[in-house]
Amino acid sequence: MLMEFFDESLILLKELLCWELEDIVYFQQNSRAPGLVRPLGPELEGLALGWNHLDTRLYRHFNRSFWLKVDRFGRSRMRWELAELKWLNQRMAKACLDGQGPLEASRIHQASHRPWQPVGSRGIVGYQLREGVDQAHRDLCDSMLTPELQYLARLGVNLWRVRLWAWLRDLVDW
Repeated sequence: MLMEFFDESLILLKELLCWELEDIVYFQQNSRAPGLVRPLGPELEGLALGWNHLDTRLYRHFNRSFWLKVDRFGRSRMRWELAELKWLNQRMAKACLDGQGPLEASRIHQASHRPWQPVGSRGIVGYQLREGVDQAHRDLCDSMLTPELQYLARLGVNLWRVRLWAWLRDLVDW
């Protein structure tokens, strides 16, 4: 999977696992607010590529193999499935989201839907569950909107370190 081609990667994974498009509908989690992401300048990008030259070689290899898989899948078929996935994601957003877009964590009413914030930052966005979601969709919407740490806790994973950091951050109001 390539992050910058996440939807295409999901579609290839769907095909490999014999799933349906409905099985890969998602809300983007763990993303920063758009204004907080700054691209690297050419000089810094060159340094990063040099420092990570083995990672760069691995990435180039998997990028090439990814596009070969897309070609075998079919470019026109990929465009069609991308459009369908986008439509399904929008339909799910309309059913689940209050406002249909990512929000600052402080604007999310349900604590269980507020994303974890790294120390010194409050830029990770999340989603607000729409009021009045019918019971048939409520559990699905709730699961899809739950950030990964809360979801892992629901599954019984022990997250004591994360809770400790959250407590310390709140204590010093970081």
